[in-house]
Amino acid sequence: MVEGKSKSVDVPDKYGQTPLHLAAEDGHTETVKWLLVEGMSKSLEVPDKYGQTPLHLAASGGHTEMVNLLVVEGKSMSLDFPNNDGRTPLHLAARGGHTETVWWLVVVGKSKSLDVPDTDGKTPLHLAASGGHTEMARWLAVVR
Repeated sequence: MVEGKSKSVDVPDKYGQTPLHLAAEDGHTETVKWLLVEGMSKSLEVPDKYGQTPLHLAASGGHTEMVNLLVVEGKSMSLDFPNNDGRTPLHLAARGGHTETVWWLVVVGKSKSLDVPDTDGKTPLHLAASGGHTEMARWLAVVR
């Protein structure tokens, strides 16, 4: 293992994604902790070319532990930040049927995007229903 100070790790790929985006998207908690805790990454709130922050990508993949890490420990402020399609992390988690992540975003994270439509006019409830996620759609209808 190489010791010492490394150079910036926030160099984006052709999609505007940094190592933090990619690690968050795939749920690699230890890698994200290293990037954040060691101060290696400053790209927590930086959107990629699709307008997605690492939090969007973690929520889209249903990585609840990662969502918690990014918001609580990383102090991410992008909880209700829309991507280029007007979708927040809550929209993306609902579309994917990620019940635990949706619950975390609404109950723990206090997301304010329950009734916010995306660019197609769809709320998280619409996206859950269109994906056939009945229990989630039922729950979203009640908590609104």
